[in-house]
Amino acid sequence: MSQTNDSVIVQSLIGKKHLEFYLQCLKSLVHFCEQDIKLLLHTDGSLNQKHKEEVLSELPNSVLKIIDSQSNSVAVLDNLRGRPHCQKFRKESIWGIEFFDPLFAEPNDQVSYYIDADFLFFRPFDHGIYWVQIPSQISFKALPLP
Repeated sequence: MSQTNDSVIVQSLIGKKHLEFYLQCLKSLVHFCEQDIKLLLHTDGSLNQKHKEEVLSELPNSVLKIIDSQSNSVAVLDNLRGRPHCQKFRKESIWGIEFFDPLFAEPNDQVSYYIDADFLFFRPFDHGIYWVQIPSQISFKALPLP
C-alpha cells in the first residue's frame, strides 16, 4: 500500500480550468475517507504559483506534493525510454500525463492509488470504495482486440 506513516497517498491530476470544482471534490475525498489521505497532485501545466497556494490553503495538511507536468516531463520520458509510442502519447496528450506521471511519481512504492479529481463524495467510506492497485512495474503490452 502506498503510504507515508499511516496515511494513504492518493494521486490526482488537476488544472486551473476546473480548479474550484476539483478542490471541492478532493476536500470531500479527504473529509469522508475513514483513512488518512495525503494527496500527491499532478498538474496539467496550467497552474501558476497563486493557484498552487490556493490548493495548499484549501487542503491544509492534506497535500504531500504538487508536481508540475512540465518540470516532471524529463523524468517521465526517461522512464519511458525504449517506448517511443508511450513517449509520444505523454508529450502530446493530457491523457498521457494522467496515465504515466502517477506511475513514476513514487518509484519506491509497490502500489499507486489514483482518483480523478472530479469525484465528489457525500458520505463517509472505508470499504465502500475498492482501491485498484496497479503494480509499479507495469508491462506496456497492449491486449488484442476481441
